Amino acid sequence: MKSTLRLLAKATKASKKTGPSVRDESVQLLRSALYEIPNENALHMDKESWKKHEIINRAWGIHQSRKQKELKCSYEKQFQAMQEACEELRLTSESLFNASMTGSKSRRFPIQTRIPTDTPPRIMS
Repeated sequence: MKSTLRLLAKATKASKKTGPSVRDESVQLLRSALYEIPNENALHMDKESWKKHEIINRAWGIHQSRKQKELKCSYEKQFQAMQEACEELRLTSESLFNASMTGSKSRRFPIQTRIPTDTPPRIMS
């Protein structure tokens, strides 16, 4: 990255010269500085440390994927519990079940009645 910045500085100084080759070079340097793909081996370690690093990264990835699976399972359990509650309500009282299931699916709490919680009170007591 440092070498790219040095070349970019030289190219911008050289951009005062006229000619298409200087301009093309400066544009190419700008693009490489902006869109440069970071080096995969940016960490300088010996082979043993690099292996340990890779193992830790893989273990972390496995841990993250397990957390995602657990989260998905908890959502499925919540959905199942909601379905069971709806079924129990339907068996208990058909009229209450129908009343709870009818109406707009996109009901929202009115914005006008929301209380702002992030602002301090107007009157300090």
